[in-house]
Amino acid sequence: MIRRFLKRRNILIVFCIISGTLLAISFPNNGFLAWIALIPLLFSLYYCTKIERFLLGFLTGFIFFGGQMYWELYVTPIAWICLTLLCSIYFSILCYFLHILLKKTKSWARLILIPSFWVIFEFFWSLTPLAFGWGILGYSQHYFLPLLQITRITGIYGVSFLIVFFNVSLFESLQLFKINNFKNFANLIEHLVRLFRKKRWLPYSLKYLFSAIILIILIIIYGFSPFLNNNPKNLFFKNLNEIKISLIQPNISQSIKISSYHKDYILETLEKLSIEALKNNPDLIVFPESAVPLLFLEEDESNTSYMWIKELLADIKTNLLTGIFTKDKEGNFHNSVIIFDKDGKIIDIYEKIHPIPFGEFIPARRFINNIGPLRFIYENSPLRILKEDVIAGKKFTIFPIFQGKIGSVICFESALGQIPQRLRHKGAQILFVVTNDGWFRDSIELEQHFYMGRVRAVENGVYFIQCANTGISGVFAPNGIILESTNKNEACTLSTSVYFIPGQTIYSKYGDVFSYLCFLIFLLWLFFKIPIFKR
Repeated sequence: MIRRFLKRRNILIVFCIISGTLLAISFPNNGFLAWIALIPLLFSLYYCTKIERFLLGFLTGFIFFGGQMYWELYVTPIAWICLTLLCSIYFSILCYFLHILLKKTKSWARLILIPSFWVIFEFFWSLTPLAFGWGILGYSQHYFLPLLQITRITGIYGVSFLIVFFNVSLFESLQLFKINNFKNFANLIEHLVRLFRKKRWLPYSLKYLFSAIILIILIIIYGFSPFLNNNPKNLFFKNLNEIKISLIQPNISQSIKISSYHKDYILETLEKLSIEALKNNPDLIVFPESAVPLLFLEEDESNTSYMWIKELLADIKTNLLTGIFTKDKEGNFHNSVIIFDKDGKIIDIYEKIHPIPFGEFIPARRFINNIGPLRFIYENSPLRILKEDVIAGKKFTIFPIFQGKIGSVICFESALGQIPQRLRHKGAQILFVVTNDGWFRDSIELEQHFYMGRVRAVENGVYFIQCANTGISGVFAPNGIILESTNKNEACTLSTSVYFIPGQTIYSKYGDVFSYLCFLIFLLWLFFKIPIFKR
């Protein structure tokens, strides 16, 4: 009995390892794997016990998030461990409820309820202070532009819904594979061979799969219309206001940025590249996140950082958007974006609304300081440089410039669709993100982060522009096409022209209505089925 139990559990564990691995490597360039990545996990959850469901979910989540975010190890192993454990717990809770849905609902209901519940978890997780956007399934399909156009209606969660819907339909088609009765893998293979010989298997099992394929085809057909309508070549003929921009990518390593001995070198690099960008006669020069290595005091126009910026603008005589750390009149520390006009006057300030956990603030800092072992670990790790938490801003700032309006987010805020959507809804006609990905060296994080900007461009129907310290900097058209981009780890400038887009998409106008619709579907089901949770 014990041997059989262990062998059955081994199969479930192997399935979870397969799912976690497939999910991890689906981002950013192997998105086709996401369409089958959940099937082993669904089988494991279907045949596991109530105790096992949480542990299997934790294992899958640890492999998924730990593998996808391995680049956090470059910052500090503690940050990687904390974030991976946090995300694994989140994923295990998700799997706990997926197990209930798999066991307590019929096949046709699972097709809607499981994708809806997945969207609910992704969406509400993204609203918490500990969220930072990685792990949302829809991002794996960033390259599939006709399919991605559905985000103009649903946001990125609509793509996640489709991926889970397809996985569940495949799972239902394979439901005749009863793995809980098998002693080992050889016995399972023998059963599969016998099953495929049954003529009734094919038409009976594929009805759910066909429904998923038809739905995806219809969405792709729809996607071609907005994809072609928002082609930059077509936008040229719509008499839209134009702005010339120059992105500055200084490529300053993180070890230099955090050193107090290299401020002059950083400022000289920014000035040199800005003067180089003037050859293209830009209307706006853009610096990346925390580009100026000086603290900006919002109520003190005589501070060093402000004086340096004024001197720079006196030379280049153009508008400047820069990332910089600021302190407000209450003494709160912010990661900010400021736009200066060509005379050095402040147009407005945006303070980052969603600081990064373990990157810009330490969750439960007081608790850690009061526990000796935790305080020792913290004080002997790279996290000790976070002597002061970045305080979240509250204002969704829109910058008026020339004949249009722009909005900017900072760093991983571009991974969370709600913040760019709010800026777009408030009137932004071009969206920027300034970021410093120098922490992550030459890892896959640079590509993962960059391609999230493609989703934001399509969701909101605007040009989305990323300016990064070490790369990748670039420009996405409203239909998701990459117009310009830089190489990683290269000091350079990128100059181009983009258009102010006044019209709104359904998503930018109404927000995450689709996610709330999924929540409503689940609540209705819960209303009629609530007795199952009393068992």
